[in-house]
Amino acid sequence: MNLLNFMKAEDWLKKNFSENVEEAAAYLRLSLEEAQEDPEGLLMAVKQVVEARGGIEDLGLSLEEKAALATALSHSLVVVSLPQAA
Repeated sequence: MNLLNFMKAEDWLKKNFSENVEEAAAYLRLSLEEAQEDPEGLLMAVKQVVEARGGIEDLGLSLEEKAALATALSHSLVVVSLPQAA
């Protein structure tokens, strides 16, 4: 058996999500359900799906799911003050 024939998990996910919209949507929905317990997992899931598909527009998410996703992601944002111009 040639170990070079095996894909890294990240590469497999990217390939799978790029080819299968239903898998990508299900993965994102599951990550959204688990976001309170694992907010970093949601960030990773969004990153993986966006890298694979170029966005989330074609996933068929409902308006409620998109709103929940935006809310969950907003909890991960960090706001910093920018220095004021002189």
